[in-house]
Amino acid sequence: MPWAKLDDNLHANEKMACVSLAATGLWTLALSWTTQQLKDGFVPLGILRRFAGSDLSVLAGELVAAGLWIEAEGGYIFHDYLTYNPPAEKVIAEREAAKDRMSKRRTPAPEQAPVDGEANNSARSSDVRPNFARTSPVFGSCSPSPDPVPGTSKEVQGGETREAPKRPLPESRPSPLPPDWSPPKAIHADMAQECPCVDLEVETRKFCDHWRSTGERRADWNSTWRNWIRRSVKDYQDSLGRSPTKSARPTLTEAIAHVNHTVHQLVTEGDGF
Repeated sequence: MPWAKLDDNLHANEKMACVSLAATGLWTLALSWTTQQLKDGFVPLGILRRFAGSDLSVLAGELVAAGLWIEAEGGYIFHDYLTYNPPAEKVIAEREAAKDRMSKRRTPAPEQAPVDGEANNSARSSDVRPNFARTSPVFGSCSPSPDPVPGTSKEVQGGETREAPKRPLPESRPSPLPPDWSPPKAIHADMAQECPCVDLEVETRKFCDHWRSTGERRADWNSTWRNWIRRSVKDYQDSLGRSPTKSARPTLTEAIAHVNHTVHQLVTEGDGF
């Protein structure tokens, strides 16, 4: 469907300023009709009478006087219509070209003739049925998937039982410190032997209070606790060589840790008490 072109400066056009609003309305309706009917700007009197009624002669006179219309036999013609709008021949040609394009798109592509040796493969027979039972030798040659042995990590393949490959464990996600968390006994014993100068019970309470107050997340709280205890050893060693500006009086935790360290050294060296 063609479109009539109206300039967005129509309201400020000098010719339009010379005609009434009723004449402008008649001009617009007539432009729509001649474009839709592919009349190249011509509008017959019968159509114009339907739009303007008894006022046609007055309104048409305004448009002719303003240079918007040209009086012709049996009607009027828009001035410079073909300057701003395509002619009917071009519109019809574009429609036919679009129709051909759509027809080609909707027409399925012709089937290609089979190549020599493929005629039998391309043919379809009503005797061919899907092999749901998988009785074809092609299916029989396929190796079955290994069956796991119930209750074990082994699998059976080809009549032999062998160890199934272990799947990697999923990585643990960071989580906040559990409310009832405490270091496992084995880890506690290892750290007591590695860091005898540290009061593990006191440091564990400090550890829990710190991480629960911050709400931070860790993937491995056991490793985090071990690192905490190791840092406590460093803090203790730094306290033994504190600068004179610091308080010379150790805290209760430091005093207990110092006694534990001394006892451990005496036991290790075999001096006894």
